[in-house]
Amino acid sequence: REHSATMEGMPTFDWGEAGLETTRREEFDEFFDKIEVILKAKREASWSVVTKSGDVEMLRLTDAKARGSTKADAVRLKATVPCSPTRCRNELLNYKLRRVWDTVTLTDVSDSSVRVWHGGLDNGINLGRTVSKSAAGGAISGREFIDLGRTRAVGAGWLHVAQSVESPDHPETGDLIRGVNFPCGLECVPTADGLGTELDYLIHSDIRGWVPTAFVNSTLKMVLPGTIAALIKHVTDHPDS
Repeated sequence: REHSATMEGMPTFDWGEAGLETTRREEFDEFFDKIEVILKAKREASWSVVTKSGDVEMLRLTDAKARGSTKADAVRLKATVPCSPTRCRNELLNYKLRRVWDTVTLTDVSDSSVRVWHGGLDNGINLGRTVSKSAAGGAISGREFIDLGRTRAVGAGWLHVAQSVESPDHPETGDLIRGVNFPCGLECVPTADGLGTELDYLIHSDIRGWVPTAFVNSTLKMVLPGTIAALIKHVTDHPDS
């Protein structure tokens, strides 16, 4: 199976003739190792602070080469979250947990683990379907994303990387606009005192459709920091047991 690059620098994943059932771990790892290299280059590129409110800082990728040919902004959300790295990871990636505190971005049909291999979100591979709620008073309708992700332990923390893929089980239907997540991911690292998590969440999405890119980018700047602030409030109100 060949893993080639697209114009955007995104690796592509070939499920092969057998589809989703027989993919081997080494094939997944080849794909995700490339994504980690792309993410490392993005993180080491130039960023500027967009907004800082309370414990949440939002940055925008200013390096055009690292962003690729897409006009969609790549953003990072950085925050200190008062819980363990494992809980921080779970609250963000497990949609059953996330829907408890994230009332803005996820619809009820979103499923973070449509398919799982080798442990899923717990140190393995997951195929997720995200259907977002409408935003900006309905000016931006909900979007659908189909993403393949890998979660792995890094020291005492976690690294999750993901990218949109074409899935044999999820053809586009026309009922929802299919968005694209370019290589993205999150790092959850213990704080120096061991009492919390340093979160670094990189998001690079093209929601497609007719909405002007500048309007989408300005909406994200309003929505995304509030999402992380809601996470911080949730784990503060419901501390680790």
